[in-house]
Amino acid sequence: KQDQGFVSLWIWRHLNKKKLNYIGYGGHGNQVRDVLHIKDLCDLIHIQIKNLKKINNRLFTVGGSKKNFTSLKNLTLLCQKITGNKIKIGKISKTSIYDIPYYITDNRNVLKTYKWKQKKTMYDIVKDTYKWLMSIVIITGSSGLVGSEAVNFFSKKGFDVIGIDNNLRRFFFGKDGSTLWLKSKLLKNNKKFKNFSIDIRNFNSLDKIFKKYSKHISLVIHCAAQPSHD
Repeated sequence: KQDQGFVSLWIWRHLNKKKLNYIGYGGHGNQVRDVLHIKDLCDLIHIQIKNLKKINNRLFTVGGSKKNFTSLKNLTLLCQKITGNKIKIGKISKTSIYDIPYYITDNRNVLKTYKWKQKKTMYDIVKDTYKWLMSIVIITGSSGLVGSEAVNFFSKKGFDVIGIDNNLRRFFFGKDGSTLWLKSKLLKNNKKFKNFSIDIRNFNSLDKIFKKYSKHISLVIHCAAQPSHD
């Protein structure tokens, strides 16, 4: 679930204990970039929309500025602190012709025009991105036609997926109606997929799952239904 961008890449690699490289300028990780939290950007856009009749057809540079910037080396330390993981980081000395050692956005114009200020720190950005990458999708009826496709889709996106399916089709249609084969396939092909064989009408069992994963649940997809196409 790593989007384009070095911050989410860095966090995702630490989260999954994958190797990274410092590339260019001797491979020391000293390149500096500024970073803007998506919440701060949305706040700015909201202010711009409200003032659209007064201020329009203007161009602004917007970024983390001098308030929120980091080197790759410092980002590594932040990722280690937040994820609790240390990973191997290699060095590639050769520098790309497209790379620059230092970039900080000048926000003075947009600050003066809209009286907008950033509220999120660099730590907030890394922490919130980490939480997003750790998010969980719960899918009921996960071994059904629609549910299984949802499991595959969100697993490929990098989400942890919790499936809830008790193979009720077997009760209605006998052995030939069993979906155990599909559950086994989903578990084999999706490393971050877990299945709980419980009945969604059992409140206590459902409540335990939601309490266990409550802080990380981003989405619930309800695909469980009467197992019949009649």
